[in-house]
Amino acid sequence: MPRFHDGWLRTGDIGTISPDGFPTLVDRSKDVIKSGGEWISSVDLENAVMAHPAVAEAAVIGVPDAKWDEHWVFLDEVPKTAVGKVDKKRLRALR
Repeated sequence: MPRFHDGWLRTGDIGTISPDGFPTLVDRSKDVIKSGGEWISSVDLENAVMAHPAVAEAAVIGVPDAKWDEHWVFLDEVPKTAVGKVDKKRLRALR
């Protein structure tokens, strides 16, 4: 059953609404990267990194950093779920 709070459906998604009133989902609230006071979409970061020809695959999660709030690290392999999706729960457990 959907949960509403103050008339809003709380899905855990982050989005924007265009001037025309159309919503666009940007990311999951737990996946957004907080860096230097900015909130950055993990989906946008993953797409930007994978646009580089030397990168086969990328997954982005926040990693605590004293200066920037969250920072980045490199891994040799991206963990996957049983159905082949990126396993962000396992990635978070590695930090």
